[in-house]
Amino acid sequence: MEEKTSVRDRMKTIAGILGALSVALLLCGCNHVVENTNIPDWRVAFIIDVSISGTDNDLAEGLVANARIYDEEHPAIQSYGVGAYGYSGVVVTRGIDDMLYAFDTCCPHEAKRGISLEIEGYYMTCPECGSSFQVFDGSGYPVEGQSLTTMPMKRYVVRMLGTDRYLVQNDY
Repeated sequence: MEEKTSVRDRMKTIAGILGALSVALLLCGCNHVVENTNIPDWRVAFIIDVSISGTDNDLAEGLVANARIYDEEHPAIQSYGVGAYGYSGVVVTRGIDDMLYAFDTCCPHEAKRGISLEIEGYYMTCPECGSSFQVFDGSGYPVEGQSLTTMPMKRYVVRMLGTDRYLVQNDY
């Protein structure tokens, strides 16, 4: 009888440890973006204003599945000329969970600065290789094309600065 109890106790201990590790991984995932990409590191730092009267109001809370691309030609107005827009530009999306996500628009398969993904419905699509990426769930994972064998889109951090203002940046 003692042997059964100790096996049961060990199983409970193992289950508790696994549960604690799962929670720890979830908490770590909230503040840090894990990088696994072939896109070069490039400076990203700009501010968006998603308030109803803001310059980026198409990304306001509740407007899920909207996206906007920021680059040197189409900068974020709130950045006052100090914006930096990644390797090929940055797409900011309002995900289906109503959270904001940011990704470099460089195709991970092509990895060329001059080839930028374009918004096509609920996906970002490469005009060169035809790969499509899912961005509105916050993953940036490839769903079609040659990129299925490569990495997801390079993701950036979106931090709240105050009511309806967000900083989009690298996570160094």
